[in-house]
Amino acid sequence: MPSGLSNIAATFIAIGRHHLNAPEDVIKALKDIHKRVAVNPRGMSPKNAERLAQFNDWENVALLLSLPDTLMARAEDSPTRRDSALAAMHAAALTILLSCPMRVKNLANLNLDKHLIPVRSGTHTYYSIRIEGIEVKNGEPIEVKLNARSSKILHRYIMQFRPQVSQAGGRALFPRSSDGMPRAPSNFGGELTQRVFRETGLKVHPHLFRHIAAKLYLEERPGDFETVRRLLKHRRLQTMMDFYASLSNQWAHDHYDEVVLSKWKGKPDD
Repeated sequence: MPSGLSNIAATFIAIGRHHLNAPEDVIKALKDIHKRVAVNPRGMSPKNAERLAQFNDWENVALLLSLPDTLMARAEDSPTRRDSALAAMHAAALTILLSCPMRVKNLANLNLDKHLIPVRSGTHTYYSIRIEGIEVKNGEPIEVKLNARSSKILHRYIMQFRPQVSQAGGRALFPRSSDGMPRAPSNFGGELTQRVFRETGLKVHPHLFRHIAAKLYLEERPGDFETVRRLLKHRRLQTMMDFYASLSNQWAHDHYDEVVLSKWKGKPDD
């Protein structure tokens, strides 16, 4: 299928959505056409590969992994400020993305009653997240129990800072200040991208967390694509291999260098 058809279909979707305010059923029909003519490239896009390369530097990995704690600590220093509530909200969202990489639509639509399951253990509250398959793009349900650190950040946000984000009713985990409804995925994703860049200088959009998780895991367990498949809730193992084979290829080169080339000392100097 010529790649130009995919670009034309994508252009029609953009025109219908942003310029003509087309009804949702028309947009859906255009999306169906786009899917039928889309070219499915093997592997990761060059842009995502470039952004993922930021995490070849372990200092950048540490910056991202520690960011939720940094934001929450800052929020707690001035707990009554509006920007502190937003920092805490972003800390909670980033914590979830690091613990359970999900698409931004599912993240933005998380509901306290529908998707979060708190369990009290002594003085601590642990959270599980459960999203039914019907709500997920590929139909695979998401279910994960957050660890103690992640649960602590999420609990602090829910109990202390979420009421400051929005005083309107509603049970959205990440509510709009105006009416308490869930934040629009595109807007919320943009907020998180800007927050990460402002705090760390890293270019990271919410979907990249899925690639980051795969990269970090496969660097420790090369070739274990099945675990990554389960983590990212993909149906097909081949999808994982197409996207992330290059990571294992690099490990193979590094391992070859360590096992073979590093033993070659060359001829001694005369």
